[in-house]
Amino acid sequence: MDVILTVSGACPRRMAPHQVVFVLDTSGSMEWDRSLDRAKEALISLLAAMDPWVGEAGLITFNDGASLDGPLSHDLAAMRAMVAGVKPLGDTRYGAAIELARLELTGARGDAAAQRTIVVVTDGGVKDDPTEAIAAARAAGIGFLVLAYPNNNFKPDGVEKLLRPFFGAGTEFLYDVGVGRIEQAAEKLRTWILTPGLFTELTVRDEVPANMALLPESIQPPAAEVQGRTITWRLRDVPAKDGITLRYRLQPLEAGEHPTNVQADADYVDAIGNAARFRFPVPRVEVFVPTATPTPTVTPRHARAIYLPLLLREAPVKRDQPIDIVLVLDTSSSMAGEKLDAAKAGVWFFLDGVNLRTARVALVGFDGAARGYLPLTSDELRLKVTVAGLVTGRGTRIDLGLAMARDILAARAERGRDSAVILLTDGRHTGAPEAAAAAALSLRQLGARLAFIGLGADLDQAALERWAGDPAAVHLAPEPGDLTALYGRLARQIGCLDGDYWGRRCGGG
Repeated sequence: MDVILTVSGACPRRMAPHQVVFVLDTSGSMEWDRSLDRAKEALISLLAAMDPWVGEAGLITFNDGASLDGPLSHDLAAMRAMVAGVKPLGDTRYGAAIELARLELTGARGDAAAQRTIVVVTDGGVKDDPTEAIAAARAAGIGFLVLAYPNNNFKPDGVEKLLRPFFGAGTEFLYDVGVGRIEQAAEKLRTWILTPGLFTELTVRDEVPANMALLPESIQPPAAEVQGRTITWRLRDVPAKDGITLRYRLQPLEAGEHPTNVQADADYVDAIGNAARFRFPVPRVEVFVPTATPTPTVTPRHARAIYLPLLLREAPVKRDQPIDIVLVLDTSSSMAGEKLDAAKAGVWFFLDGVNLRTARVALVGFDGAARGYLPLTSDELRLKVTVAGLVTGRGTRIDLGLAMARDILAARAERGRDSAVILLTDGRHTGAPEAAAAAALSLRQLGARLAFIGLGADLDQAALERWAGDPAAVHLAPEPGDLTALYGRLARQIGCLDGDYWGRRCGGG
């Protein structure tokens, strides 16, 4: 029989560095019809949608004159506080504000290699001619975006009619962008860099069981080394478009049902520099040796044993049943390092396996507190980028993580949508046990399926089983490297029924 190991996938796009200066109109007319309040709510959400690792923001307010309230900074939380505190007063003169923004983006804090944008936030009134300032900014390679929050002085397209002559055809105008549409505006400020590679380094080791004979000449591509029953491949610079395919041939030596491998795993550095390990699933085959009966044309001296291997390879059933899933991750200090890296890789593998056309996924982290990193979304890239940025803290309040998961599911509950919560922890709950039990019970009463993943040896497995309401809902990962396969299995199980699979093994194999 042939054994084939394949790996495919892609590293996410990387967000290029970007610098944004928000030029916020604080003239007296912005007080009418809550124009300023609407604009402030949107800017605060837009700043929250930016990634502080690669994004910087500055704030300039203008009326009769202009003021640099916040220089370019990665401290987006401080910038949100500044926006919240601005008040309306005075006239509407753009030129000085845009010139001040240009100087900030081209000065000592500016980065010529970053995407640079001036976002003008206004109700549309204009009392000067900013043409010269806009032209100077464009000449420096700076782009513009106008967020318009008109009051009852303007028709729906009135802002654009007033300002288009100054900004020109290349500037996009977005009207009344609220919290629900903020991603549309955020995407205008980003540039994405595609990652063509998959692995920069990959070492695959596959150990063949003693009751299988390896045929060395069948190994493709040629192995770096073969020691006893262990095959080792070492590969470099694997492109995402190709992935890898490794194969070899085995001769079974005895009848019965047997695994094809003792273990097959891979250590890698991916194309964006993350180092981790994953383990290949181990197929099982059933080998039959039929009893040979002599016939007139086949004499006993010609009889021989014939091996008929059966290799079962199943694919997940594609279901259209919508489902909401909350991934709850332990971010306590004991998860720092290899464990958290493995958890991130596992979640990425889970997201690759879930049908995000019908599923929505939310992300919650917990240590001494719980944080809702993302609400329910089908945006795979946003989920993966957020997972990559998780950090650790002190404490292990499982109850708070479960309670936040319930709040997320209850807030978006819809008839006809299933729900599930998958929680990962490597330690013991540091709060009151009854609080965690109550939070888990509340989720079950809501109709959510629960799956608890226990990483490592320092676990209260009995408590996890009580809270889950079913020992089968607790999955143990003795080593961090086990998480990828485990999350992959859960991705297959989350949307299937036992009857979908041979032997009623929902999601297995």
